[in-house]
Order: sequence, then C-alpha cells, then structure tokens
Amino acid sequence: MKKQIKEIPSILFLMISFGVAIRVMTGGKEEVPLHWNVRGEIDSWGDTWTIVLLPVIALALYGLLTLLQRRPQWYNYPCKVTTKK
Repeated sequence: MKKQIKEIPSILFLMISFGVAIRVMTGGKEEVPLHWNVRGEIDSWGDTWTIVLLPVIALALYGLLTLLQRRPQWYNYPCKVTTKK
C-alpha cells in the first residue's frame, strides 16, 4: 500500500504534463516557442505537436524506472540480489 501511495505524485505530474500539452495543442496556435536566448527573447519556434515530446519522454522514463524498480536483478550489481536480509 505504501508503494502505491508513493506513486501518486509521479502519476499526477504525468497527468498534468499531458493535460498542459493537450491544452496548448488545442489552443489554436500554429507554433509554440521552443527556445529562449539569454535576454529572454524567443529564438526558435516549432509546431504544436512538439509540445507533446516532453510528456512522452517523462512517461517513457517513468515506465523504465518503474520496471527497473520491480526487477532489481537487472541492475549491474557485483553480487546476486536476493530477498534475504
């Protein structure tokens, strides 16, 4: 139960990031800013679908880290991982 409760902030972050991406995509703009220079001026623009890239990367990392957490034997440990204490 405690493990499931610890996952709530991560899942909320993913849901919020996808929600923001969908809101930006449906906002009617054709381009979104991608990069700002030191003075805070926009120097790179991209299509609205590029805004989905960050939440997709976050979801992939979350999935990979969750999988590795459940399979500790896949880590590169110098000894065998067991449940013994």
